[in-house]
Amino acid sequence: NQYIDYNVFFDEYGEQAVPTLIFKDLDNNIWIGTDSGYIFNAWRNSNKLEIIDSGVQKGIVSGAYIDEDLNWWFYDSYYKRTAQISDLSFKNHENDFLTYWNEQDGIWRKYKTNESVEIKSGDVNDIIKYDNYVLIGTMYGLLKYQLEDKGQNSNSILNSKGRWELIDVSDGLYDNAIWKIEHHNDKIFVLTSNGINEISLDPYIVVPNSFEDFRNITIFDMTIINENSEMVLSTTRGLTKINLDSNIETFLSPRVCSQIEIQDFDLFCLDYGVSKGNLLQEVIEFENIVLGDNIRNFTISDHYIWINLVNRAQLKDLNNGESWYYNKNDGIQGENIYQIGDIDDWVYFISEEGVSLYNWRKFHAN
Repeated sequence: NQYIDYNVFFDEYGEQAVPTLIFKDLDNNIWIGTDSGYIFNAWRNSNKLEIIDSGVQKGIVSGAYIDEDLNWWFYDSYYKRTAQISDLSFKNHENDFLTYWNEQDGIWRKYKTNESVEIKSGDVNDIIKYDNYVLIGTMYGLLKYQLEDKGQNSNSILNSKGRWELIDVSDGLYDNAIWKIEHHNDKIFVLTSNGINEISLDPYIVVPNSFEDFRNITIFDMTIINENSEMVLSTTRGLTKINLDSNIETFLSPRVCSQIEIQDFDLFCLDYGVSKGNLLQEVIEFENIVLGDNIRNFTISDHYIWINLVNRAQLKDLNNGESWYYNKNDGIQGENIYQIGDIDDWVYFISEEGVSLYNWRKFHAN
């Protein structure tokens, strides 16, 4: 419990929480929002405030991952934002680096760097949930968080004290910097700064693989076509397809893409704009669909493409070429967009000022 201070509050660790809004409900209960994500409430004539740990972690959030159960995991990729490595320092007890949100039940949980000595960094580059594991790619290796119960519900996640494990170069990783994580069946693949490793989850070890040809070259992106058991890589040498069953490599194109996405048999490539090619071609011939050198990233949704133009977003209908633009005046929080993602009928924008959601399908019928 916290006593009311009319200028500033302090959380359970003594950290300052500045009020940003006050709301009185129909029962005369007071609700106070703060800049740290905490909500304080006072019941009617009470002179004490109850603290509710709700919302994303304090500071900048630059990425989100939505798992198969439609739970959100928010994080910050500090290195991707600043090109600097953030050393972990325990200046205070509140060192949140990962936030879980079950939107349907309204349940939040923050994970702190001081939960385990295995957590060497709060800088998260990628995250996936597979089975009852959460895998987190950092600048100091690959973290595995084992949830207590494979079939646990949101309430048990809220109270869970799972097990943290870390593997790094001392365990066989090609590099500690993990940029992306993919899985195919029960195989986990991680893209490091020095190649691709395959990971076994139980036991948690690095296993030998056949990706030696891709050591010591820059790999910009990788994605997996699960139905074909194929991995597609974008490197400084161009685009290559690898059959994960036979290990046969197929050269696709000399084009270098900083981001690739695949929908059906179409491969979308970000280089000096966004282009599209057909994977069924022996050598892919690309056609430009969006031109521009200020595109940070993009996401594909059926015959639409959402394009991150840093300070605004573009939605383009790939069937007729029509485009719409959205910025801060339309409800996007902030003018520096880090990520655009699509889920069902909604699109989300993550910027330096927060997370925005837009039910765009309501206004753009198929």
